[in-house]
Amino acid sequence: MEHSELCYLTIVEAAASLRRKAFSPRELTEAALKRIESIDGRLHCFITLPADVALHQAKEAEQELRLIVGGADVYGIGSAL
Repeated sequence: MEHSELCYLTIVEAAASLRRKAFSPRELTEAALKRIESIDGRLHCFITLPADVALHQAKEAEQELRLIVGGADVYGIGSAL
């Protein structure tokens, strides 16, 4: 799956794909950050975008997902408020 496609998955689809290891939490986060970067100049949705923190957390989630059996359905999926 291409990075640009990852941004249009539902949470259910993303969670199932993460469990199947179709992509990693880091890849999902990178795709979201690229999408944000491409449109936020017009939309101004983010005051602060700590990409380094998001990537670090995605890396941690990736490592933890290897250890978790039957973990939370949305574990490894980023969110923004």
